Amino acid sequence: MSFVLTPFAEGTSFRILIQVQWRPFEDHFGGIETRVKNNLHNVLLAAQADTLTNQKDLLSRLSEHFKTVTDRMASEDRTKFLEWISQINCEDYQDRILAKRYPETAKWITGTDEFQNWFKSSSSATLWCHGKPGVGKSVLASEIIDYIYAHHALSEDVGIYYAYCDFLDAWTLDPRQVISTFIKELCWKSKELSEGLLGFYRAHHGDAKIPNFDACGKQFWDLARSFEEIYIVIDGL
Repeated sequence: MSFVLTPFAEGTSFRILIQVQWRPFEDHFGGIETRVKNNLHNVLLAAQADTLTNQKDLLSRLSEHFKTVTDRMASEDRTKFLEWISQINCEDYQDRILAKRYPETAKWITGTDEFQNWFKSSSSATLWCHGKPGVGKSVLASEIIDYIYAHHALSEDVGIYYAYCDFLDAWTLDPRQVISTFIKELCWKSKELSEGLLGFYRAHHGDAKIPNFDACGKQFWDLARSFEEIYIVIDGL
């Protein structure tokens, strides 16, 4: 297409020339611009989605790492507490007595009506076994402890604790140590310490303080209330 520019129509012809030349370019460029904007928008959305996914992955990894660290710290606190709360190793006493006991010895006691009534009682009950030193009361106690664990070791709502009071070992005759041992044994049922026990531990251990009987007794009763049923076996009173 050609145009004739005359002095009389120069302005008009020039405008027509510009319009003719710009409109096709404007139409074409406008389409490009729209497509570019759309593509840019899609790229931004994809980048945001990718960023969000990365953030979620990062948060998930941080959460897993935090849980791992806190679990490890809780496990370390529990181990330190159990080592600190009592120096009496009642498991060692139990294992030594069981190792020396003849097979089937003392099993008769768990079959008696007196024992079964005590074991199955729906309310608080006491079973008192008395005798002279050396007649085998510790062997009977070990059989009773073994029997209780065989029935309730996996029961989370049943607490089991025992103590061997040995007149040759002064630690086992100290009431504070005995009740501290009960706390230790009840904690075996839990993977983590309660906030109350952690506070009790930090308040005393941090300043190298030895908790008295009353302080240990309070922790014992607070811990005991978390169980529906509790068995206590004490040998050698």
